[in-house]
Amino acid sequence: MTPEQTSVISQTIPVLQQYGEKITKVFYSNMLAAHPELNSVFNVTNQKSGYQARVLAEALYAYALNINNLEALTPMLELVCHRHASLEITPGQYDIVGKYLIEAMQEVLGDAFTPGIRDAWTAAYGALAGIMIQKERSLYDQDGEWKDWRDFRIVKIARESDEISSFYLSPVDGKPLPAFIPGQYVSVRVYIPEIGYMQARQYSMSDIPSSEYYRISVKQEQGQRFAPGVLSNVLHGLKEPGQVVNVSHPRGNFHLDSVSGSSPIVLIAGGVGITPLVSMSKFLSSSSSATKRPVHLIYAARTTTARAFYEEIMEISRANTNFNATFFIEAPEASDKAGTDYHHIGRLNLQRLHTHRDLFLNEAHTKYYICGPSPFLDAVRRSLTSEGVDSSRIKAELFGVGGFVESKPQTHL
Repeated sequence: MTPEQTSVISQTIPVLQQYGEKITKVFYSNMLAAHPELNSVFNVTNQKSGYQARVLAEALYAYALNINNLEALTPMLELVCHRHASLEITPGQYDIVGKYLIEAMQEVLGDAFTPGIRDAWTAAYGALAGIMIQKERSLYDQDGEWKDWRDFRIVKIARESDEISSFYLSPVDGKPLPAFIPGQYVSVRVYIPEIGYMQARQYSMSDIPSSEYYRISVKQEQGQRFAPGVLSNVLHGLKEPGQVVNVSHPRGNFHLDSVSGSSPIVLIAGGVGITPLVSMSKFLSSSSSATKRPVHLIYAARTTTARAFYEEIMEISRANTNFNATFFIEAPEASDKAGTDYHHIGRLNLQRLHTHRDLFLNEAHTKYYICGPSPFLDAVRRSLTSEGVDSSRIKAELFGVGGFVESKPQTHL
């Protein structure tokens, strides 16, 4: 991009603010009409709700806003590239997206989309696509023999709570599985007859690495079967193991930074956000871990029956003096015992925990890993930073399209 084109992109910020979502709606409509096969790549549910168009509009705005400081977008781009790689996105698909995005801008803005603006946005998209293609290629290059989607059979289904079930996925070809870093996810893809397309969703691994299987743990979404949790509900609809699904290579940059070291680790989970953190807990407390550093798992759930992995967590705690677990339960049952089934009533509140013994705030190198709904993440991050924790020591898993999440009032975990 030339300096002049960069300047033009900056000048279009107000335009994107006003027309961004309209542009992205036209973009998706035109592109998917011309290339219906891409419905298998995009989340059909988020298309129908308008969420994906809204997120893309926010991404375009963020890109224009930071066109002179692209380093500010590095965390977002890193997350998106891992998501794209998990969906096996190809360079050719970037060409399709670029074509229909520029055409959508022309259609919505009309004569205001001058040749100069068109050239600037064509160059800007090309530069961004080049960065992402290169990053995704580097991820693919690390995959060894595992290329593209791979057939896995669901060999076991285990109920973990009223809402969450675990699915054990074993490769049909019988070849050993590569290890993943605790905290990472895989994409799982199945054909949805009612939609007419393959659909893929990302699920964190909830066990320690194994060469024979991956375990994912999935929350059943309430309501209609083909509402927001379409694939999750299809999995929960399975009565017996045996179905074959497509799985992509493990991805994700929300994972343990280091498996060695002695500094404390605090894992903070809300609801189904426990899945990657129980993988971390099991690994840090296993013989595979190089050290026995202090680990505190703080887990908030609505009820004890909605909470998953209680027995696994307690087994880890009993076997490892360096590992402690604290449970917040919003609405305990009359039969639940304080101090055994839970420690605190209500939503998670870090102010109710000891600053040194529970949160290790006195340790300058304590790492914090948070996973849960976006309002939960925001609240925990604010609480930690208000206590002087530098943001570089806080890692949070963001759920949502392209790494963007909506900030909505929190209802339940």
